[in-house]
Amino acid sequence: MIPGLYLLHKPIGPTSFSLVQACIEEARQATPHKKPRVCHGGTLDPFASGLLLMLVGSATRLFDHLHAIAKVYECMVRWGVETDNGDPLGRIVSEGDASNLSPAQLDDALASHVGWHDQIPPATSAKRIDGERAYLKAHRGETVVMPPTRVYLHEAQWLDHDLPRQSRLRIIVRGGYYTHSTKFPRAFGAC
Repeated sequence: MIPGLYLLHKPIGPTSFSLVQACIEEARQATPHKKPRVCHGGTLDPFASGLLLMLVGSATRLFDHLHAIAKVYECMVRWGVETDNGDPLGRIVSEGDASNLSPAQLDDALASHVGWHDQIPPATSAKRIDGERAYLKAHRGETVVMPPTRVYLHEAQWLDHDLPRQSRLRIIVRGGYYTHSTKFPRAFGAC
C-alpha cells in the first residue's frame, strides 16, 4: 500500500481494528524494511457495515483533521425493545408497547437532537478509559463509567417506518458522535 487515503468496505462481523491489521500486514509485505503506519478514520461496530476510511503512511498526519468532517449513517431503529448497551448485540433489559408511535412524534423527537449536545457513550463503545477500550472492560464485567463528550448532529431524517416494529434513520454527524439510540426510550439502533 502506498501512502494515501483509502476507502474500504467493512462488512458485518469484523472490527475496524482487524481491517487496520490487514492493511498493516499488506504494507509490511510490500515494504518489509519499513514500519508501516496505518490507522482508520472512525470506528464502525462489528454489527455495522459501511465505508471505513484508512490512512496510510504520511496520510496518517491528517487524522486530527478528520474529526470535524461530517459522517453519514443509515440506522435501523427497533421499537419496543431496550438492550443493556443500546445495540442489537446487547441483552434485552426491557420491552414495551410501541403501538402509539407516529411519524409526527418521531419527527418532533429528532428535531430536538440537532446541534451540539453532551453525549455519554455506552460502556461497550471503542472509546478509551484509562488507556484501554471501554468495551474490553465492559466485556470482562467491570463497571465502566463513561464521561460525557460534546458531539454535534448536523441533520437527522427518518427514511421510512414500519411502525410499531422499526424505522430507518439517516443521520449526518461530526466525528466522535456515537450512533446509539439510548436517547429514544425502549429502542436500539444498528447503524
